[in-house]
Amino acid sequence: MTDYLTAFTKSVTCRPEESWSTCFLRTTAKEPGLNCSDIYGTCRPPSGSAMSDSKAYYGAWNIWSTWNYLSSWSRALSDIAAKAPNVIKNYAQPGDTDQFLPQHNGVQKVDIALSNMVHMLNKASEPADAAFLRLMKYVPSALVYNATSNSGVNIGNQLQSRLAGLMAEISTDVDSFLKLVEGGEFSRTLNYNVQTIEDAFMPQNASTVSTAMDGGSSVVDSIAHIE
Repeated sequence: MTDYLTAFTKSVTCRPEESWSTCFLRTTAKEPGLNCSDIYGTCRPPSGSAMSDSKAYYGAWNIWSTWNYLSSWSRALSDIAAKAPNVIKNYAQPGDTDQFLPQHNGVQKVDIALSNMVHMLNKASEPADAAFLRLMKYVPSALVYNATSNSGVNIGNQLQSRLAGLMAEISTDVDSFLKLVEGGEFSRTLNYNVQTIEDAFMPQNASTVSTAMDGGSSVVDSIAHIE
């Protein structure tokens, strides 16, 4: 995967306004209308109908899968901040994962809150979670907040900004993208989506609507076997 995408970035001339991921989807994956570089936009799994190369499908799937992961967290955080901002504020406090990204004089990096929430949801046992935490170490954040004085809404907005920044980073810098997907974590089916994230943090608002209807990551196929 690393050699394949590195060779792509060196051999293909993209449009001036294109991210490498959109360029790859257009030229190699034969998905000209697909743009997975905007965390607030709309993306979908690649169809694969026009691809003869399994590596092209594997690359396209990983582009979609990473977008879906970051977008699901962003959309869930937006809803949580609006409906239950104290939930975010609670997880923005120092916790067991702070050795991952230590605080300094009460001013903390947003990655502490994100790390705390990821650990709470799955104890970071979801393969994609481990890859996400690895990416945050690889691409450090300058965004900070004060867990005492900042509101849950404000912290939530900063968490979404951090996720949007990571989305922009992996869409424009192939090395960052490869750091995120290098372990194959995003070639597997993601076992949660917007609804399951929200239900975990706001159980009183748990929806009975099928998660398959919310545009999240409920996909039955796995392409982990593609190398």
